[in-house]
Amino acid sequence: MACFLLKGPLGERWMASGEPYQLLKGEAIVEGGIKWDCGDTSDELMDKLEAEGIKWGDVIANVTQRLGIKQCAPCKARQTILNDIQEVGFLATVKRLKGTF
Repeated sequence: MACFLLKGPLGERWMASGEPYQLLKGEAIVEGGIKWDCGDTSDELMDKLEAEGIKWGDVIANVTQRLGIKQCAPCKARQTILNDIQEVGFLATVKRLKGTF
């Protein structure tokens, strides 16, 4: 799978071609920043966290708690939904998340 590089004030990130994305403020596509065989980059981090027994929802809940943000009922629902991302897949997770805002 081909990927292209985005660069901005927050750093760099690779996006798989054909996947939807949104440019962040100050971010731009890097000319010549293309990998023709970058594999399935969207699942790499999830796989690493899953191997460690850590789920996305728990990671986000931990970070927000450390920042002093209190967890509301919709936040708890999002945590549960994100923890199930491996079982239901990315698109189903996004659809489920839309109802929590």
